[in-house]
Amino acid sequence: MLRVSATRIDPDKTKDIDGLIVFLLVFSIGLILLPFLKSLKIGKIIELEREIEETKQELKETKTELKQSVSLALATVNASINSLNNSINITIPGVDEMKKELEKLQARKETISENTLEQELDDLIENNEGDLNFALAKTRMEIERLMRKILNKRTTVSAKTNQGIKFLTLSKLFRLLIEEYPNFKQYYPSFKYVQSVCNAAIHGQKVSYGQAEEALQLGIIIINELKEIEKAVPNKNN
Repeated sequence: MLRVSATRIDPDKTKDIDGLIVFLLVFSIGLILLPFLKSLKIGKIIELEREIEETKQELKETKTELKQSVSLALATVNASINSLNNSINITIPGVDEMKKELEKLQARKETISENTLEQELDDLIENNEGDLNFALAKTRMEIERLMRKILNKRTTVSAKTNQGIKFLTLSKLFRLLIEEYPNFKQYYPSFKYVQSVCNAAIHGQKVSYGQAEEALQLGIIIINELKEIEKAVPNKNN
């Protein structure tokens, strides 16, 4: 079309040029340039947009990919949070470590005798129907109760005052106790062993019979020592 219309236009005879031939020449040039144009506007009436459908499809695909990426990121974050919440792993001391500590305590004259300790251990296990985990949990609770009582800290919460009240942790209670009774610091290694084993049992972590037995004996010695301290302090508990 361009070749045919161009050959019929004679610059020397401008008066003889047909308007249709000029239109076809311009139109053919427009067709040639069309693939290289993103938009072609003729006045305000005609507007030809290229690549609209392609752009829409790309945008749709981009949105889909973005949604998938966000969903994957959220799933990963939730899985990580759940993993952290459900993976409470407490390092439990070995039986040999606790036995050595128990021997140190028994070597002191003020500590209860070995026979008395064994009897109290048997009674504790029997009272909890042989459930070592329950015995460990009760041992921890008794240690905490005695510490609170000695330190004159809250041991009960009424229905009117239960909002916003937080109990001190067991470790914090121990630190406060040795501030008032420095001699009790000698029981710190034993206390940490008992705390670790009891916490592990409470959180459902596997505790061997030997670990439970040694921790319970150390716990009994600590409880008896706390009871001796309790006798020497006035009863001013909340």
